[in-house]
Amino acid sequence: MSEQELNQRPEGSMLAAVMYGARDVRLEQRPIPKVGPEEVLVKIVAIGVCGSDVHFYWDGRIGKRVVRKPMILGHESAGIVVAVGENVTLVKVGDRVALEPGIPCRRCSYCKTGHYNLCPDVAFMAAPHTDGAMREYFKIPEDLLFKLPDNMSFEDGTLVEPLSVGVYAARRGRIVPGDRVVILGAGTIGLMVLQAVKVYGAARRVVIDLQADRLEMAKKLGATEVINPREQDPDKIIEELMPGGCDVVMEAAGAVPTIQMATRLVRKGGRIVFLGMPGVDEVPVNMLDIIVKEVDVMGMFRYNNVYGEAVRMISEGLVEVRSLHTHTYPLEQAAEAIEKAHACEVGTIKVIIKP
Repeated sequence: MSEQELNQRPEGSMLAAVMYGARDVRLEQRPIPKVGPEEVLVKIVAIGVCGSDVHFYWDGRIGKRVVRKPMILGHESAGIVVAVGENVTLVKVGDRVALEPGIPCRRCSYCKTGHYNLCPDVAFMAAPHTDGAMREYFKIPEDLLFKLPDNMSFEDGTLVEPLSVGVYAARRGRIVPGDRVVILGAGTIGLMVLQAVKVYGAARRVVIDLQADRLEMAKKLGATEVINPREQDPDKIIEELMPGGCDVVMEAAGAVPTIQMATRLVRKGGRIVFLGMPGVDEVPVNMLDIIVKEVDVMGMFRYNNVYGEAVRMISEGLVEVRSLHTHTYPLEQAAEAIEKAHACEVGTIKVIIKP
């Protein structure tokens, strides 16, 4: 889209970064959505680039989720309420908010038992084929908005979503004070898991990753020890630190070697939480380790009922997120922003887009 077209947009239109296929993102004009009685229109101020955005952009798919028609990426978002439906009571025009990105059906057994993250009909931003938040305005039900306290920036608001993954992982892993936890992967999600388990009372928090700069960040954010497998043998170090293994392994890398490492590092009677999304459907694991050690193995998918808690943790200073924000791009450079996140260069953790 040319600069002249940008400056001559018709009234009632907005800009959106639309993905047409792998490595094909185009800036387009779209109509600004109109709100229904229980809906709210949010002017998007900041969007974080997630690993899923990178996968969809780079490969056009994540496992069986394939992008088959144009789709707007982005689900880590924050903004300002600019219009509300006639029945809206929870927010008002001018409120600063974070947006929980999954809109469930609210009728199925999963939704009715509080497991709305498992709703088969959930419309999750930037998952085929629901448009995401890399645009100027977004329409959303009022109960999926969470007000940002005055001490939180919009950039902080984008990190509520990945922190929610960390908080939910701590809950799934049944973290209790004194637990010894190993976190595999120190990307944004791994660093959020680290901080969440610290809040929940984990006494020993070991982070394993291949990137030295991310391990340095993990130290700043509460890791008691860090291990770089390029330089140390993780199995040997964990056995020295925690004879018999750790209480909980949090696999946040989604890589075949770390998935396989998890069963070796956990103690008898321990727990493993798999939250990283691997690039393949099937990974060989040591079943004898799981059986003989009597290990509880848990998957987790996104999160449920933790968004408000994540906002509180950031606002009260229990979790530090600002140091994770390393790069900012305008919406017009959405493709460049995603490419930056994909490169995983030294010093790059969270890339944020600002319309």
